[in-house]
Amino acid sequence: MTPNKKFIFTDAYVYMINDKNKYDVIILDVYSSVHSIPINFVTTDFLTMIKKHLAEGGIMIANIITSPTFNNKFSKRVDNTIKHVFRENLSRQIIGDFSPFSDELSNVIYTYYDRPADNKIFTADKNSAMYGQY
Repeated sequence: MTPNKKFIFTDAYVYMINDKNKYDVIILDVYSSVHSIPINFVTTDFLTMIKKHLAEGGIMIANIITSPTFNNKFSKRVDNTIKHVFRENLSRQIIGDFSPFSDELSNVIYTYYDRPADNKIFTADKNSAMYGQY
């Protein structure tokens, strides 16, 4: 590995409590199945620690095995928790085969970008973004 990359093989929760560094990218892939998700990794406390450890402009990627159709309380509450911590610039993508009519579990990727928020919306009144103005 090159000097600016680090693979950390230890308990992520304890590591985040004790670490003071900022990272350009943090990948959370501790969820091997819906039956073995360490519960402290889906809490606001842990996700807030992750957010605080992101460098300016950093990226958080979390792979979670859950219901893409929100057909159970777990999938709804995990989604609510992630959105509570990462309020803006968050995307959600389903990996693999997906049917909106199926209740099967899938890998769902949440990606957060630490960038300034823009909460303006498009309207029919020809706002400046329609003309490429910043």
